Amino acid sequence: MRFARPLVALVFMMEPVAAVAAPIQIRLIGEIDAVYSSPWLGLNLPPSIVAGAPVNIALTFEPTVLRLPENFQRNDDSVFMFESLGHTSAEAIFVELLNSAIELGSETIHWTNAKLWVSDNEVGGVCSGFSCSTWTSDTIKLLGWGEATAIGDGVRFTTSGGLSSQQHAFGFPPSNVLVPGSDLANLATWNGFPDSSFYIKFESESGNRRAHVTVHLSEAVGVPEPASLMLAIVVLLTPIVRRTRRSSHN
Repeated sequence: MRFARPLVALVFMMEPVAAVAAPIQIRLIGEIDAVYSSPWLGLNLPPSIVAGAPVNIALTFEPTVLRLPENFQRNDDSVFMFESLGHTSAEAIFVELLNSAIELGSETIHWTNAKLWVSDNEVGGVCSGFSCSTWTSDTIKLLGWGEATAIGDGVRFTTSGGLSSQQHAFGFPPSNVLVPGSDLANLATWNGFPDSSFYIKFESESGNRRAHVTVHLSEAVGVPEPASLMLAIVVLLTPIVRRTRRSSHN
């Protein structure tokens, strides 16, 4: 076989290298929940961007683990100590996204600038008349913008929303999907969120034509590193190479 020797060389020339923390790659899988476009001010989206179309969001970021700030306090019952209108909580951080993209139907748009907003037990609330509702929320928001050249010339987009887990602030334990030490490289962290709504706003260059897309995210999956893929290929091909060598000697 002509290719037997190069493959053997590949197997036996592989040497251990120093471990380097590679960027994390995760894909969020979902589907388009709804598309909003005004008959008068609407932006014409490609026909593949419709309700029910598949969505695949590729995220790349540096390894990140949530930490505790110095003034973090929690009592024995794991109830956060509220101070006035706020409360002490684990650190809220921005994580820069690298070379990340969104596949909507058969179209792909790329973020120019995007970040993950990661917050553990962020306080929120709303009042209507004399009635108020307060909650805490673990969130991983996907915030950013970019040029949507796949949609049309001069079209740009912005993103908001993401993964959220809300609990009423009083009478309920805090939302514990994210905790100090949560590793964003762990798929269990992403798949622990019960609610996930992601929003994309498209706008023409003049700003007078718009469209909105809401996305339901259902699952986070990992993306194998190139080194892992190469190792898998080598493991699969090694028996073939050995059989080929034995055949050539017979």
